[in-house]
Amino acid sequence: MLRNKSTSKPKLTKEFLELCDQYINNLWNELIELKSKVLDDKTVEKLLAEFLKYKNEINRHNKELDIKEKNIRSEPNSYQQYKNGYLKRFFISGEDKELTEKAKTMLYELDKQRRYIPEDIKKYEVLKHRQSSEKREIDRKEKFLLNFEKTVRSNKLKYQIQERKRADQDLLKQRAKNNTDEKRAIATSVRKNITNEDCPYCGVLLDKFCHADHIYPVSKGGLSTLRNMVMTCSQCNLKKKNLTLRSFIKKFNLDLHKIEEKLDSLDKDF
Repeated sequence: MLRNKSTSKPKLTKEFLELCDQYINNLWNELIELKSKVLDDKTVEKLLAEFLKYKNEINRHNKELDIKEKNIRSEPNSYQQYKNGYLKRFFISGEDKELTEKAKTMLYELDKQRRYIPEDIKKYEVLKHRQSSEKREIDRKEKFLLNFEKTVRSNKLKYQIQERKRADQDLLKQRAKNNTDEKRAIATSVRKNITNEDCPYCGVLLDKFCHADHIYPVSKGGLSTLRNMVMTCSQCNLKKKNLTLRSFIKKFNLDLHKIEEKLDSLDKDF
């Protein structure tokens, strides 16, 4: 069964956070525009009251016409009479009662007086429900937007902390580099005053390729002084690197007592 690859979180960068801010601003503008189209509750109630009043007035008017129509249809003179004098009131031979021309004209005039609710006003019947639905949608979008904005603010804070840590690390590295370079420059001037002729670590005679070594490493806070520097062969210096004296002796199984005696005779700190 194949596993879905988990989507990695986007890397926090200045450009990504700026895009988030732009997205939030666009959403707020859309939400403000949406809110401006939604009527407040008082306005909705007022419109609904006016609509119901208008609707009731039309219904009352049409009911009066219904009563008049009923009266016209209930009068015997409204229907045609047959030769036998019988008034056709019910279904005879499958045909409906037939109105006189006068009754038809009266009913036609009544029908012209009828009033109907315009289509553009019928929308007020669902106005309250629609308003509630739109408000729920606005509340949902606003809640999402606030949560998203909170997340972006949290990520901004993380980004600022990361940038501050990175800046502090860069500053410390630069200070360490400057300090090391300064100590190395001092070491170059001190080196001229170091006079030992053999390597204090292995005992070989020094040649023109010998190195000036810090007994306690510069990287660990050692100073470029005569008491902390000694001339060594290139091999020992390259092996020692930034190790302390005891770590160097232990790692390469050297004679601790002999090295200490040599350094002591040269008046060195170790």
